[in-house]
Amino acid sequence: MEDRKEKLTDVIELIVVVFLGITSVFGAFAAYQASLNNSAMAKEYNQGIATITDANSYYIEAGQTYASDQSLYQSLLSLPSSA
Repeated sequence: MEDRKEKLTDVIELIVVVFLGITSVFGAFAAYQASLNNSAMAKEYNQGIATITDANSYYIEAGQTYASDQSLYQSLLSLPSSA
């Protein structure tokens, strides 16, 4: 009976060790995939920030051009008419 219990314990320990090994392999693979996706995500995030910066620059430039055009238009309206 003792022999049978020891064999059963050994089999259970072997099964647990195999499952732990499989879990370790899958965990390492998941960490590898996460690191790949993380670097790709960081690249896309930086590209998005650069695009937003360019868009803000164009927005500010457009606002300055609009203000300049409005100033010129007001100056033209204030000129005396020569008729």
